[in-house]
Amino acid sequence: MEHADRRCLHRAARAGDPGPDRGEVPDHGAAPPRARPDRSRAGVNPTPHRQRPLCERESVHWIDTAQQAKRVLQPAAQVTMVADREADIYPLWGSVPEARFHVLTRAFTDRSLADGGKLFAAAAAFPVAGWRKIALPARDPGQPKRTAMVELRYGAVEIRRPEHENDRSLPPTVSLRVLEVREVKPPSHVEPLHWRLLTTHTIPDAATAWQIVGWYQQRRTVISGDEVTGAAIGR
Repeated sequence: MEHADRRCLHRAARAGDPGPDRGEVPDHGAAPPRARPDRSRAGVNPTPHRQRPLCERESVHWIDTAQQAKRVLQPAAQVTMVADREADIYPLWGSVPEARFHVLTRAFTDRSLADGGKLFAAAAAFPVAGWRKIALPARDPGQPKRTAMVELRYGAVEIRRPEHENDRSLPPTVSLRVLEVREVKPPSHVEPLHWRLLTTHTIPDAATAWQIVGWYQQRRTVISGDEVTGAAIGR
């Protein structure tokens, strides 16, 4: 996989949101923020989440941030948005990726596939591509940093637009790659590591798959680089 002039956008956040270590995309000519959704007197939107239009869902900020990043990082040869499970929404997969703008997230839900199968079962069925020790940072009190031996599987999948998705302008299916990273023989006193990652990147070999896993591991790292401070890693 080529490394020249490649950027990874980590922990994308809405431009203007306060707080350190957020990896904001600077507000360079960004579109005005969307109107906040109507809420009841109790401060809760009475409409069930799945029945709301996308503009009234909190998750819309992932799409807004990605579209803004395209403008800010337009000179880059390639950009990868790296995010956790909350960014795994079909409207993002169906509208954000482009030839030079990729997405990498951890899977949040066991999606239906175009062939009638399910995402998690498909990920587990791919052959093991290799094993590797990876460093895990400390999490909660009592869970210090440690090293985990993991096995890697990867392959192509085609996710299907959810039945409850109201935006029928989104494509009926989206082709992605899934990577399953599962800890082998974990210690009895810890929660085993198990990541299912989704990406728009092609994965021609195991070396590329491990590189993508490494990008996900760095999702909490904020690095100032190039002309975009705190948002991109020049590669």
